[in-house]
Amino acid sequence: MVTETILDPMIARRDGATQAIVSSPHHCRVVVAGPGTGKTFTFKKALEQRGGRGLALTFLRLLGEDLKASLASQADAFTFHGFARYRMKAHTPSGLTSAYELYPSLATLETWDLGLLGVLKIPSNPGPKVFGRLRARVESSMQMLDFKSGLPDAILSLGTYYDAVAFSDLVLRMYLEQKDDPSLIPTYPLVVVDEYQDFSPLEVAIIDQLRSKSDVLIAGDDDQALYAFREASPDAIRALANDANAERHELPFCSRCTAVVVEAVASTLVQARAIGKLPGRLEKPFECYLPSKAEDSAAHPKIFDVRCTSGSYMGPYVAAKIAEIPESEIAEAKAGGYPTVLVIGPAPFLGNVGEYLTNYYPEAQHKPGNGLPVLPIDGYRLLARDPSSNLGWRILVHLLRPAGWQEAVRSAIQSGQPLVAKLAGEFRADHEAVARQFKAARDGQVDESGLQELSLRLGVERDALDELLVRGGTEEEAEEAGREGEPVTLMGEEEVPTGSEAADEKLQPTILFTSLLGAKGLSAAYVFVVGCSNGHFPRTLPPDDVEICEFLVALSRTRKACHLVSCQWLGGPLSHSIFLDWIAGQTQVVRIDKRNVGTLALPDALNTSS
Repeated sequence: MVTETILDPMIARRDGATQAIVSSPHHCRVVVAGPGTGKTFTFKKALEQRGGRGLALTFLRLLGEDLKASLASQADAFTFHGFARYRMKAHTPSGLTSAYELYPSLATLETWDLGLLGVLKIPSNPGPKVFGRLRARVESSMQMLDFKSGLPDAILSLGTYYDAVAFSDLVLRMYLEQKDDPSLIPTYPLVVVDEYQDFSPLEVAIIDQLRSKSDVLIAGDDDQALYAFREASPDAIRALANDANAERHELPFCSRCTAVVVEAVASTLVQARAIGKLPGRLEKPFECYLPSKAEDSAAHPKIFDVRCTSGSYMGPYVAAKIAEIPESEIAEAKAGGYPTVLVIGPAPFLGNVGEYLTNYYPEAQHKPGNGLPVLPIDGYRLLARDPSSNLGWRILVHLLRPAGWQEAVRSAIQSGQPLVAKLAGEFRADHEAVARQFKAARDGQVDESGLQELSLRLGVERDALDELLVRGGTEEEAEEAGREGEPVTLMGEEEVPTGSEAADEKLQPTILFTSLLGAKGLSAAYVFVVGCSNGHFPRTLPPDDVEICEFLVALSRTRKACHLVSCQWLGGPLSHSIFLDWIAGQTQVVRIDKRNVGTLALPDALNTSS
């Protein structure tokens, strides 16, 4: 039984930890704390304490939206991309006009251009993986501020030619503008920063610029460092936490997770350190906050270690468990602003389970990830606005590859002349006509037969064309585009019926599917981690630091119950994940095989197929 003698000291300790942070006058406060420990609440109180309007920065768009909602009265909240856009609208970066284009896919075009200019060595016909590595190298050079390589300067020069930026080079331009002219660095009563462990050296350098003018409150957790692929390192938060010029604080209590999940996190860390992983890790308290989690902890005392003999049994298990969720908890999740169910995992497990669940939840939609492809519609939209747009013509050249395109692009860039002047007359005339037709359609001057013709020319469905015509352009698309790795929504919550209909229809759960990386920033009442098999999760044995952090993040998304689902066969034999062995003391093994899979109570009321 949880008594007041247990709860009262927890309440006092949590309040004391928060108050110590909020009341401190230190110029640089660093909070090292795990997930669900009240960082946003602490930010809010600290901003209120300072007064005036502060600044809040984080890494993921999803987290930025949460901060924007939570701190609406105290601060302007941004991702780094959003902050750079905001600042560079007030001060146009050097080398660009005030009408510069934010085009996320510019990085793809620029990587090709670097090959044409001899800055990069690109094979004549690189496959997607090879080209992806080259593009990542270009991205890395900016995130690492690697000017010795020559790549950042080359990217900035190409951006000037196209009068356009992608996300990372916009952030780089902001940094360089403020470096050259410190008077451009804005001043705030307080700058609060979340997820510091996910920041690259470029982003850390911008935080340092802000620190030179404003007091800062920075939060991070090196146990959640997932973005090494974009040059982020947990060393940043570790160095800051040990900096003599910073004041370190902790938030010890997790009010999101149940006691067993908190214990599983601790067990994982013990096992990881025992095999020499997570060197330099910052020790930090992470305890279940029983004043708010005692009831859930008692209701869900174990994590379920679900071992299916076949991969085809994972979907039925997940569907059956979703069907058991009480309607009161679905309503609780909706009121709390988080999904009822989060399904996390590597491919192909995530896709298999998602496909199966669509049989029972008709509203389920498998939406594509937040990729940023180069599309012909973008080229025509730009040319409709400006027939000589270098970027517009470069998009079409990239997609259509007319004869002599390499020399045309190379010559145009090197000479600084308009790209259109280097293109063959027939090619130009053909696509100028399409751009004029697009402009006329956008202005409502094309009849239905003309719209049908335009949709065929653009390779889009007729209904989709109407939407494309009213969308504002590539910058508006960039506003909607998420960071790589953000979650893909497969199932959305339907509108809850009102009046007499509400009593007749069951409230449906919100179900989100995401990759292991995309789980960052999310939480749900019920979490299913599918594909917990060696070779998939983790991919390597022993697991590396990032995979260990992925497991910690997956566990700590849980508000009520967590199910870790593995299988013995999916295209070949598999063994259960080593992570399941690491937390054996906190799990209850459930076996699903051909003898009992048929006993699972599937959601028949929603079933649309046999």
